[in-house]
Amino acid sequence: MFSWQSVINFAHNYLQIYAYIDCLEILFFITFIFKISTWLNKDHTKPLLLYFYSYCALLFSTYFFQLTTVYQLMLVTAPIYFVLLLIHHQKNLQKNFMVSTAKSLTPIKSVHKEWLEILIRGCLVASHHKKNITCVIEQFDALDTLIDKPFRLDIAIQKQIIDMLLESVSYDAHKLITVDRNGIIISINASWSDLIINELIFTPMHEQQISRAYAQIITTKTDAIVFHINSQHEQHFVAHQGKIIEDISIDQSLKLIKNLLHKKDYEHLLSQGIDNAASKSAAFKTIHKN
Repeated sequence: MFSWQSVINFAHNYLQIYAYIDCLEILFFITFIFKISTWLNKDHTKPLLLYFYSYCALLFSTYFFQLTTVYQLMLVTAPIYFVLLLIHHQKNLQKNFMVSTAKSLTPIKSVHKEWLEILIRGCLVASHHKKNITCVIEQFDALDTLIDKPFRLDIAIQKQIIDMLLESVSYDAHKLITVDRNGIIISINASWSDLIINELIFTPMHEQQISRAYAQIITTKTDAIVFHINSQHEQHFVAHQGKIIEDISIDQSLKLIKNLLHKKDYEHLLSQGIDNAASKSAAFKTIHKN
């Protein structure tokens, strides 16, 4: 017959629970571990929850098998381990909070098939007139929180339009040109938002390196492509996935950006389960090595 006395005896003899305060402590730790697990599980890009459970399982195993030295070492280094885990998780959550996925829409406007060539050719002409051009190509990650746009144009790239915009007295060579992956000019005279600027607020840096640093930050957080065409040809660079390709020619820049756009197209189709012909993309790392 069931009785509270049998439950109490079981708790005393097998669980070593002797008072109500022990139950409260157990409830506290259960709640704490559950909250931590729920928070870590929000990151779907990295198996942080698996790392957490693996550490706990390893800690219990060292205690059970009486591996005293390893057990003590894991206890001492536990704060460091969890701080690194939380920092990594916080960066991923921050990225997911700041960056949303842009909808892939077919533009209504007629876009020239060689819009990238037209854009880079126009930037090159402007560089001969001592203008430095920094262009951000937005792909599937929206950049609304990372780039401040004074206005939206939403105009298909055409030679006459590019020349008119870059030759205009209103164009600021210290600002950004933003276009999407379909060849639509989103905005000109855009600027980095405070979220990007604050990343380098305490980092002293030469003025010529600032544009590279900002490009590296935004391409680390998103799938955007940033290219810079300078009046000094050795200052050209292309940025993607946090990597900076410097001292690159215009032809190499054009080829690289095309490969990156085709590669992203192919990866996006695969993620949606759509079979497509073989991609024309070349690996970014391979070009980086060359």
